[in-house]
Amino acid sequence: TQSTWGMEEVLEAQKAVVRENKLESCYLRPLTWIGSQKLGVSPKGNTIHLMVAAWAWGAYLGEEGMRRGIRVKTSSYTRHHVNITMTQAKAVSNYTNSILANMEALDDGYDEALLLDASG
Repeated sequence: TQSTWGMEEVLEAQKAVVRENKLESCYLRPLTWIGSQKLGVSPKGNTIHLMVAAWAWGAYLGEEGMRRGIRVKTSSYTRHHVNITMTQAKAVSNYTNSILANMEALDDGYDEALLLDASG
């Protein structure tokens, strides 16, 4: 199973979403997923889908965080090792660990979490 879109087509789709939504500054989220024609570990036989989402997004931790700084907690969760998953990819499956770490930091009164790797 291969994507039917080349890199240039994906880049153009992202530009079109920004342009058509008249966004001067935004967060872009291209997302590819494998269809539901069959279930299992092998993607063969499924359709590959692509969408591009975009929304206005200011400073990640807000303008106040930019001015005054933020409080960061070293998380009890460990950053995934590079060989565990495609950690260089913006893959949805990689977010679970970060979400848990962020929730822990916020619950403890911090603004953000810092995840260390297995070596610290």
